[in-house]
Amino acid sequence: MIDRINGRLALMLAVPGLLVIVLAGWFMFVSPQRSKAAALDTQIGDANVQLATTRSFMQSPASQQSVADLRRLRRAIPDDVEMSEILRQLSWASHASGVRIESITPSQAVPSTGAQAVPIALSVKGRYFRLAKFMHLLRLEAGVENGKPHASGRLYGIDNVSLSTDGQGGLITATLALNAFVFGSAATPATGTTTAP
Repeated sequence: MIDRINGRLALMLAVPGLLVIVLAGWFMFVSPQRSKAAALDTQIGDANVQLATTRSFMQSPASQQSVADLRRLRRAIPDDVEMSEILRQLSWASHASGVRIESITPSQAVPSTGAQAVPIALSVKGRYFRLAKFMHLLRLEAGVENGKPHASGRLYGIDNVSLSTDGQGGLITATLALNAFVFGSAATPATGTTTAP
């Protein structure tokens, strides 16, 4: 039977067979790779658009303002507890207002909205208006004014104030439930009481 196949018949059988092989190769190998290449081209185009947007933002004045705002926010809510800095700021506020710190008792950091809060039980002694000035100075350390953050020190929150008098010369002892804030997960300070000399 092979003897009977002539060149013309062999060519007629070979052309469709070759066409089937080419089409099968196209649909099995080339076409999926083209769709992958098109998807990668789309991703590259999106990445280029994001890169161009980021470059234009980094060169704009708004970027410089954002960096300055971030520095101020890090001063108000640092990444670490920095208990020594808290003690320095409390000491400064007590000297500036004319009150005396009786005791400072820090506690473990607890989760708060967007940050960690380090609760501090603080006892200060002085006249009423001096105590008010002390709390005012702590509140002025950090805040937001006209939609812009400002910070010369750490952000403090006073949750509770209890006042008592010892009857001598109008001095009042104020016990404050004070929170100092830390961004993210905070290292916890050693629990203990520090008494002023």
